[in-house]
Amino acid sequence: LENDIDLNNQEWTPIGTENNPFKGFFSGNHHIIYNMQITGTFAFNGLFGYVNQGIINKVGIENCNIDIPNYTNRGMLGVGAIAGYYSSPNLPIVYCYASGRIRVYNTDGTECYLYNQTFVTGGIVGFLVFSSLDYCYSDVDISYGTHRDAGGLVGRAYSSSVNPVCTIQNSYNK
Repeated sequence: LENDIDLNNQEWTPIGTENNPFKGFFSGNHHIIYNMQITGTFAFNGLFGYVNQGIINKVGIENCNIDIPNYTNRGMLGVGAIAGYYSSPNLPIVYCYASGRIRVYNTDGTECYLYNQTFVTGGIVGFLVFSSLDYCYSDVDISYGTHRDAGGLVGRAYSSSVNPVCTIQNSYNK
């Protein structure tokens, strides 16, 4: 980015899907994206929906409003202000932050749950897979049903004995 951007609460379509992931390099150059709003039914939600072998750094998201009502698609739901899903071994998310609100709910007040689904929400990243988060912070209010994975920074982090890299360092949740 070369300047701060105000999205004026216009509906945002996340960059990258599971079938067409973001694989590029994005540097916010310490700029801020204001008033990002997502109310769609995407499987992966955030500034970036699905990142695989991409790099994201030096960007702030202020006053995000991610509202996922009545999610009924089968499979996974990953929500984070920066990325819904991030898998980039040895390419950490660095110097990013987010503030605002994320809500996943049913409008009739019932529990947001379907058999065999995985719902994951984090202030910065929903799913952090074989990757790292460094020098990031979150001030995101997460409203979520019970029995799901939710975290101030990351909803769920994955690593394995084959690829043990999955760390969160020098980062915090307000």
